[in-house]
Amino acid sequence: LFGAWEPHLTDWLRRRLGPGDGFVDVGANIGVFSVLAARLVGDRGRVVAIEASPDLHRRLVHNVRLNGLGNVRALNAAVSDRARKLTFTLASSRNTGANSIVP
Repeated sequence: LFGAWEPHLTDWLRRRLGPGDGFVDVGANIGVFSVLAARLVGDRGRVVAIEASPDLHRRLVHNVRLNGLGNVRALNAAVSDRARKLTFTLASSRNTGANSIVP
């Protein structure tokens, strides 16, 4: 799976992350990059994976557990430049990566 979807980003992470590093994955989806980052930073490092979609967050948590990763904190939240009320729009089930937030 690693490198199959976004090989340039996968390679970039492999070159830059090492033991003890931290990584924040905003829009983590099911956790492909969070899982990779968690393996690269090891037990001394930390990963924060943020996913707004409740369904994708459940899948993210499942993948973190499936991979036995204790260094990942998965948050079901959205990220913004300030606290405010936003509308979260779910895309079609065929393209969950197109979910969006509109002020």
